[in-house]
Amino acid sequence: MIPPGRTDITLESQLIQECGSILRYEDMIYLAVPVDFIQSDFPYYDWILVMDDRNYQDVMGLDSSREYASKIRRMTDFCQLMKVNEVPDPYYGGDAGFELVIDILEDACAGLMERLKAE
Repeated sequence: MIPPGRTDITLESQLIQECGSILRYEDMIYLAVPVDFIQSDFPYYDWILVMDDRNYQDVMGLDSSREYASKIRRMTDFCQLMKVNEVPDPYYGGDAGFELVIDILEDACAGLMERLKAE
């Protein structure tokens, strides 16, 4: 879901869509959406999931009062099988990089679903 008034959110490159198609994600729309998160986005979301430490620090930096700190989580916090601290940038790993990112996100999404079911 895109917050009202945000027109800067677009689909990532064709390469990600092709990788998603190969790996069973024919209807991949928001698997990878690069977003410049802005302060007015905080109230719109229940959780803000970030992919890496830089994203985490950037988003936390927008919340100087720490009012929304409990909403900000690393996607990898939900991994059940893989022991990783962040989702790497797939562009630096060639085809294997994209596959690794898909594996990490599948694991994290499964853990996230389990968490949501438990709540």
